[in-house]
Amino acid sequence: MVTKLILDVDPGIDAALALVTACCWDKAELLGVGAVAGARPLDEAVANAAGILKEMGCPAQVFPGASLPLHGKRQQASGLRGLGGLGHWRAAPDPDRVSPTHAALFIAQAARAHPGQVALVAAGPLTNVALALEYHPQDVAQLAALVLMGGVVNGGKTVTPAAEYNIFADAAAADIVLNSGLNTVVIGQDTAREVFLDAGDICRLAGGGKAARAVVALAGPWVRELSALPLHAPLALLAAVQPCLFAFGEAAVAVEARGDWTSGCILADWEGKHNWPNKVQIALQVDARRSKELLLDLWTRC
Repeated sequence: MVTKLILDVDPGIDAALALVTACCWDKAELLGVGAVAGARPLDEAVANAAGILKEMGCPAQVFPGASLPLHGKRQQASGLRGLGGLGHWRAAPDPDRVSPTHAALFIAQAARAHPGQVALVAAGPLTNVALALEYHPQDVAQLAALVLMGGVVNGGKTVTPAAEYNIFADAAAADIVLNSGLNTVVIGQDTAREVFLDAGDICRLAGGGKAARAVVALAGPWVRELSALPLHAPLALLAAVQPCLFAFGEAAVAVEARGDWTSGCILADWEGKHNWPNKVQIALQVDARRSKELLLDLWTRC
């Protein structure tokens, strides 16, 4: 049973919303937050995560991780993010909350200390998770689950004709993680985009408490610009703590890590034709109404 959470993120508005949600979820303890370069450079990701935890009154620490992918340079993310990546929210920095321990080591230590109880939710490039697997495989194997938000299995790619950003940003790391044999759940953007905030939701949250105010400041500019904000990273968190909201299929997967045009593409072998050894659970459907209502209620009450 999952009673403890780790988030490994690159906040960014989407990951920031997942952090706010984790701080509100009282049925599982947030042990800590790994920061990875992705949507934001590492120093901004660390500062954003620490500021969010401070604003939410959460005692968890931030553990800085990888500033670059396993190979090559950081892939810049595009999209409406606002100054510092957090829309109109200015979370005050809190350097005392930042640990000197590397995120990969923290993941391993937490899994070893709480065997079978920790779900790791990764909503950014998978560099930190791959490093933890490389250097501490026996410890990381004690995770109850790894839930990652990334990839698109059934069409609708986001950064290239073949790939979604989190996988594309470090395809080599994604290939390591998805073939690790961990109990892995994949929440692709093709499923996660079914749950989104619109103008009516922002109005409902206006005037609420600290979580509601944070969500409005983070999501409001995007909703006003684009009419809706998909809740990708919060959906990954829900998959860890409320898997009954999803329908899953099982398949072995591979990640194209070297193609000139297809780097970051996730391939799913649904029919088992290729004898790929490690299978993962892939979200095929989500109860969008119940998921959104749960999130709105949680943010309103927190």
